Amino acid sequence: MGEFVRFEVDGGIGTIRLDRPPMNALNAQVQGELHEAATEAGTRADVRAVVIYGGAKVFAAGADIKEMVTADFRICRDNAKLGQPEILLGIIPGAGGTQRLPRLVGPAKAKDLVYSGRFVGAEEALAIGLVDKVVAPDDVYSAAVELVSRYVTGPALALRAAKAAIDGGLDGDLASGLRLETQLFTGLFATEDRAIGMASFVENGPGKAQFVGR
Repeated sequence: MGEFVRFEVDGGIGTIRLDRPPMNALNAQVQGELHEAATEAGTRADVRAVVIYGGAKVFAAGADIKEMVTADFRICRDNAKLGQPEILLGIIPGAGGTQRLPRLVGPAKAKDLVYSGRFVGAEEALAIGLVDKVVAPDDVYSAAVELVSRYVTGPALALRAAKAAIDGGLDGDLASGLRLETQLFTGLFATEDRAIGMASFVENGPGKAQFVGR
């Protein structure tokens, strides 16, 4: 697609690949190409899940942790280092890190990372909830594909609604989140997947439905 970002689709899984040697530094061009790839992924009917992959050595340099927080699941190599080092430059994270990181790992852990500027290893990142799975360096991409492949044949509209409910609910109070959930829940009753899922459950039990994404 672009000079530094490629978008590929295979088996319903779209892969956004960062390729700006040596460290995948996120300059304005890379961010623009990422936006274009994400927009294409969101509009293509043959894309049911997306993996963002930076290569075997590094995900991205100069990337605020907030770039990771918006992904549903985060997989890293077992020798990865993650951190928010802005404080060491006399500044603070300015692209959302002070807001999204506490929502991910809690305020105390977020303050530890932001105040100190220290980097955490993969195991500590896993322990505090900064990443969801740690694997060997050569297995990162295959593990990510395996993780998302289970959702490729799922009910696309219901999965989208679940993501919207969870992510949107975290931005407000509980009452607002419950209203959002109700709105999304009731909207799904007009979908073909809801009819297919309920009929299949009655006739064949759970987990046998063949969803169509409508």
